[in-house]
Amino acid sequence: KTNRLKVLYQGRVAAGHGIKELASFISIQNNMEVEFHIIGSYDEIFKQELREIIETYSSDDKVFMHNRLPHYHQLKDFTRNFDVGLGIMEPLNIQLSTCAKASNKIYEYISFGMPVILLDTDNFRNTLENYQWAFFTDMSDTSFKHMFDNIAKHYTDASVSAFNDYRTILNFESKFEQALEKLNL
Repeated sequence: KTNRLKVLYQGRVAAGHGIKELASFISIQNNMEVEFHIIGSYDEIFKQELREIIETYSSDDKVFMHNRLPHYHQLKDFTRNFDVGLGIMEPLNIQLSTCAKASNKIYEYISFGMPVILLDTDNFRNTLENYQWAFFTDMSDTSFKHMFDNIAKHYTDASVSAFNDYRTILNFESKFEQALEKLNL
């Protein structure tokens, strides 16, 4: 971790992920050492809205938009440069009601030892609140501030916990072994 906390969102860049809310919050902060990097396939209207936020607040030194990488395997090398992952998924439909357990994004982040920012909903709380790497926000400025203070204060423990939880219990391999045992294979 550097002195400046580097937050990453990777995936489909569109509404419903807290991207604009976090970009706006970071853009207006003068006393926080946080930057936000966004990478993926952009919804074009959403992309323009993000550019407007960056231009309005002159925050091109805090919020960075990256294009999707041509090969998925390149994302691994890119991701290792960041400290925290943005895993917010607003419950806009039934599919998002299961994402606390089924989101690749969350588990990709923790595989790199990254604490994860999550939306403070019953679904995410019930599934992930007992993990040290899970930090919750309602996306208000006060909530973001409190959350980033907690991440900075507990970063090392959260990062080590994320990596260890991924290696020991939060991976497909550990679940396959359980399934094979039940099938007596």
